[in-house]
Amino acid sequence: MTEQKMDRTPVTAERIEQILANVELLKELIREELDVQLRFDLESVEWLDGYIERRHLEGDTAKWDGTISVIGSFLGECIRHQIGGDWYWWDDNLGIFFNEGDAVFPFNKLRKQLENGRDGGDSILDLYRTTLVIMRHRQSTQRSAPTPRAPAPAPAPKAPAPSNNWFSNFKGAGKFGG
Repeated sequence: MTEQKMDRTPVTAERIEQILANVELLKELIREELDVQLRFDLESVEWLDGYIERRHLEGDTAKWDGTISVIGSFLGECIRHQIGGDWYWWDDNLGIFFNEGDAVFPFNKLRKQLENGRDGGDSILDLYRTTLVIMRHRQSTQRSAPTPRAPAPAPAPKAPAPSNNWFSNFKGAGKFGG
């Protein structure tokens, strides 16, 4: 996952349609040929990681471009369905961007796994898991971080509270948020 400010270019509606068509093509082919139902979840990415590893071991590079286009589209959509993000171009690389400085490039990782395999340190499953863990953590810390605000004015003097107000000890002790 890349963590720097990047100049990115929006993806056209036509490219998004191609990505979604690739996703449907992959789901249909895998369902018809192998009787496997792909969903946008961990189990489907695990299954595809194994498939890609077998392709790597076969060493058949002639058909990789189509494989990268179709499976890379699916991997990107799995990530988007789990944690959000949008498709953008950065240089000549198509990736999922989450905010100003976080992005993943599923097509690049897929190509690397086909070339190097898991033993070479490349796995779409590792990319998927790592991205979900990091981005969910960042999203949760952004939601729970307090919003800075101006200091409150000093309260006006109050009359002393009655002594039977036993719950006043707990005032402000609770935490809200999640």
